[in-house]
Amino acid sequence: MAGNAPPGLRVVAFHKPPGLVTAARDPLPTIYSVLPFGPDALLPVGRLDRETEGLYCSPTMASSSTASPIPSDT
Repeated sequence: MAGNAPPGLRVVAFHKPPGLVTAARDPLPTIYSVLPFGPDALLPVGRLDRETEGLYCSPTMASSSTASPIPSDT
């Protein structure tokens, strides 16, 4: 929701093509073979099947220390 994002939150948006998986390490080709950074840069959010395609969004590890899954009202 707009206005509830934690300070410093950064999200990577990537159009995942078919043929790649989103796992950090896998015997199948991963999204990290085409991204300019490795799996340690993103906070893992799950695994998409190899033939699934579409928008994949993931918070960066740099923002994970400030990101909270539940907005605070303080």
